[in-house]
Amino acid sequence: MATGNESENRIINNMKTRAGKEENAADQKSKETAETAENKEAALTAESNEPVGIAKSAESNGMTGAAGPAESAEPVPEEDEDEGSIMARRLTYLASKVRPPEPEPELSPEEKKRQARERKEDKTCIYIFLVGLFVLLMKLTVPFDMGYPTYVADESVIPATQVYTLNTHYGAEPTYLGYTYDELSEESQSLVNEGTLEMDGVRYDNRVDLFNDFIGLGLMAFACFRLKKRRGTFFSLGFYTAVASIILKLFIVTAPYYLNGSRLLWPVFFIGIANFFMKVLVTYCFTAGMCQCLDRINYRQDRRTLLLTWFVMVVFQGVIGITSWVLLGAVTMAYNVILFFTMMFYIWKSYTLAEYAVRDWSVPRLSVGDLYKNSGYYQKKQQEKEHKKRQKQASEEIKERRRKLEEAKKM
Repeated sequence: MATGNESENRIINNMKTRAGKEENAADQKSKETAETAENKEAALTAESNEPVGIAKSAESNGMTGAAGPAESAEPVPEEDEDEGSIMARRLTYLASKVRPPEPEPELSPEEKKRQARERKEDKTCIYIFLVGLFVLLMKLTVPFDMGYPTYVADESVIPATQVYTLNTHYGAEPTYLGYTYDELSEESQSLVNEGTLEMDGVRYDNRVDLFNDFIGLGLMAFACFRLKKRRGTFFSLGFYTAVASIILKLFIVTAPYYLNGSRLLWPVFFIGIANFFMKVLVTYCFTAGMCQCLDRINYRQDRRTLLLTWFVMVVFQGVIGITSWVLLGAVTMAYNVILFFTMMFYIWKSYTLAEYAVRDWSVPRLSVGDLYKNSGYYQKKQQEKEHKKRQKQASEEIKERRRKLEEAKKM
């Protein structure tokens, strides 16, 4: 009986030993599986944290480590290593996977000379534009009779409007009985002041501006024409607006030969306004073209200064146009002085920036549509449109949820 119990106990002990070994083997296998999963997770985390540009560059170029075997392993942080050392080792590892960019092909001596010559030509064209802008300010008149036919006043138009408009463009003075106001006697002058004696025509000025708009706008058009090839789209627009302004000015100068009365007055009045805005557009296109050439971050303050000076200059030009039209001589002179110093600062600023504006050999030429799409106004509109679209989608989703809740309640 004792022998049977001993054999039974031995069998039971063997079974327990075998079960323990199997349990230990299962535990060891589960630990190995868990460690493998953790290693895979850590590798995926490291790969997701790797900078996108560096990872893509390394993958696309098929690069291995700068030093070491075909594929160097990422450094494993040690237990007592601080965070700064870990980051430094990781950056070193990532940098070793990136190959430096290939150097640009060296230009031939002839190509270098050609680009240097074209840069010098572009800088000279910028100076020519600034000279043309300065010429527009000059009012150097010389005796010259244009030989305009006698102007016949139109009774349907207010005399002041006729005087203001014709004086602005032709330096004309009103005549009363064929004489100007200064040539009349004191008695006749009193009749004019009382409104009893009205104007019967005008006397055109027998002096002509030597530095007329034709010379200034011609220089500006020539400069923009030469710059539009390599310096972007704005100079192309500046060339076309300068040519349009010259055509409008030519019409104003020649209109008294074949128009008279109100047929002369109103076309000259509105075309004069259009000519003013054309001149503004010419200077704006030049300013925008300069800012496009100075597109680097270190020129941001220069771009702002140039645009702000241009805006102030345009405001004073508008004020002078109004005050000169209504014959406020003293006020016009004061604003002309301010405009002169503002424009001289604009010219000086553009002159100093010309050297940096032509530093790049050429500027991409974009269409007007592309320029509009790159503008801050268009991007702001697109953001507002996208915001409204998301609001509409959210509102529709809320309505759909409410409808489903109502249906659920009814059921």
